[in-house]
Amino acid sequence: MKKYMRLVMLLSMSIVLSIIESFIPLFNGFIPGLKLGLANIIVLIVLYKYEFKDVIFVSILRVIVVGIMRTGLFSVNFFFSLSGALFSCFAMALVKKTHLSMIGVSKGYTTQVVSDYLKDNGINYFLINAGGNVSCGDAYGKAYYNIGIQNPDGNGIVSVLKGTNISVVTSGGYERNYEYNGKVYHHIINPNTLFPGETMKSVTVISTDSGISDMLSTTLFLMDVSDALEFLKDYDAEAIFVLNDNSIIKSEGFSKYE
Repeated sequence: MKKYMRLVMLLSMSIVLSIIESFIPLFNGFIPGLKLGLANIIVLIVLYKYEFKDVIFVSILRVIVVGIMRTGLFSVNFFFSLSGALFSCFAMALVKKTHLSMIGVSKGYTTQVVSDYLKDNGINYFLINAGGNVSCGDAYGKAYYNIGIQNPDGNGIVSVLKGTNISVVTSGGYERNYEYNGKVYHHIINPNTLFPGETMKSVTVISTDSGISDMLSTTLFLMDVSDALEFLKDYDAEAIFVLNDNSIIKSEGFSKYE
């Protein structure tokens, strides 16, 4: 009985969030059924605390109630909302089951989307610095951009890259971390050990796609450098590694950017 009382409370909260977001003018009426998805916050809570059938129960009832109160039952918006809600349920359940996450590449992908948008609209001279993610187009008034790679220990830079129309992404544990009992823990977690990677201090990847560079930098950071160099051969990209002893390893074609 307590379980169903909690589910009803969560259902009520999801309905309130759905009604609130329906009043947001940026999305209201732009595309039928398009919403911010605030109610999915509640769906996630149900997904992780209860069974999948409870997720479906809450989602469908929410769409029906909101349809009666706001969009109209069996209207076009209703069916868009219903299909979107069910798709979200299955997508979030898949993420939970497979431990799939896009967090590690979201910034790189977003940077690439912005770069493509600029080029598609005739803006070819640009430099985007998204904090560890740099994407550039043509260099205005000069042959190339100079892009410095930070020393993970904070003492200057380890290399300066020269190039245009490239994306440079660095992964490392020296910016976002905390210390507990004398040991530093950072944010890049090895899925095999469930602890932060410890094979190197940083890795920087250069390619023509920021999303690919972001994906590779995170992946390579969690590998032994020899395996990382071999893995990198399957991609049109180069990398520079700063190891724990402060030695520097570069991929075979890295010199073209120096």
